Amino acid sequence: MVRWSTLVESASFDQLGTLDASDISDHANLLAERRLRPRDLYRRWEEQQWSADAVRLDRDRDTFQTRLPRTLRRQLEATISTFIVGEYTGLDLLAPVQLGAPR
Repeated sequence: MVRWSTLVESASFDQLGTLDASDISDHANLLAERRLRPRDLYRRWEEQQWSADAVRLDRDRDTFQTRLPRTLRRQLEATISTFIVGEYTGLDLLAPVQLGAPR
């Protein structure tokens, strides 16, 4: 039997959609406890790359526009916008830290 953490690490992008959400959450907690080094994180990224262009969003877009009430759509758009701004802000703040790190 394959451990769930191994399954999550070796799953392809298409396979991730078939995994149980609690398994993915447990895996994220396990990774946080391991305190991976930047080099380890980069290696994982190299092994698990996927193309954002390969993700089909047609069905999601149609559902978002036709099935969600306008109020919920606006709240969701605001939440996603805030998240994106946070991601860019984090990247901007990380650059000086990386430049100042010894390794």
